[in-house]
Amino acid sequence: EVSGYCTTWNNQPNHISQSFQANLGFKKSSKIKSAVGRFSMISAHGADKDEISRETAMRTISKRFPRRIQEAIQQASECTICALDHGVCRVNLQLQIVEFDMKSRPQQAGSEMMHFLNHLGSALVQRGMRINFIFNSVVDMANARRLIREDIEQNVKLNVLGVGAFGHTEDIAILVCPCNEGNENLGRIEAVERLLYSGPPSSLVSRRCRKEYLQRPIIMINPSLEAIHPHSSTHKKVVPMFMSDFETAYYLDPHIMDHHGGRGKHYAGLLKAYPSKDWQLWLRPGNREEFKLIWQRSQRPSEADLSPFLNGEI
Repeated sequence: EVSGYCTTWNNQPNHISQSFQANLGFKKSSKIKSAVGRFSMISAHGADKDEISRETAMRTISKRFPRRIQEAIQQASECTICALDHGVCRVNLQLQIVEFDMKSRPQQAGSEMMHFLNHLGSALVQRGMRINFIFNSVVDMANARRLIREDIEQNVKLNVLGVGAFGHTEDIAILVCPCNEGNENLGRIEAVERLLYSGPPSSLVSRRCRKEYLQRPIIMINPSLEAIHPHSSTHKKVVPMFMSDFETAYYLDPHIMDHHGGRGKHYAGLLKAYPSKDWQLWLRPGNREEFKLIWQRSQRPSEADLSPFLNGEI
């Protein structure tokens, strides 16, 4: 944990701003429609003449590196909405921050994660969507039930991975920290596959409705999934093949490089924010508050790319 970075985040109030909803023009749905019908309307939004272009969206979403958890949550929510508006139906969000570390600090991480889920959920509900939050365990789901906001709870369903289904009355599924480590490795990875590949119910007859059912968005937040593979180990995990179907709409790691160079202590972070396709490396000298963009490429940086920074050569 890098105190110079995390202290800035941890000292902030728990309230999370929702001003970005107004900036993106969220409107409440005037009618209640069937799930497939509502998603058809949302998907068609991408072809609307008032669609936000990729270039406009890149200008709308903050380009600065987030210094506080509120800023990261707002950025991640904006990027998710932007990806959905552009027709991305498999979305991956990775926030590698200590506040979301469910393993080392489950109680605090669960509370901070619910701030994010409430924030993102509010934006989706205002767009007329019904959400299925799917948690890794009964305990996680029970904790979430206590913290879900009243203004969205009527449009939110809470489930447990492998137990509850992604029903045809719901528009979007959000898997919260899906993990198949430990004794549940086979059962949970199979549960994720069933969620992704299960066919539409027999009640949906038309080809259009069945196609729209299969294209309903699925979002993964901080997945830790390992393929059941002979070459997979604790040191080198094999990522499941279905993860290649997911677009990384947001990735944040504020601790990708912490080193002591000749100029004093530095902090660096890795950021990818949809609709940009670039992976960005940001650097902050220890005596400054703002991060500065020093490197960006279309491919995620390898260890060789980062080594000059890790070794303090740059």
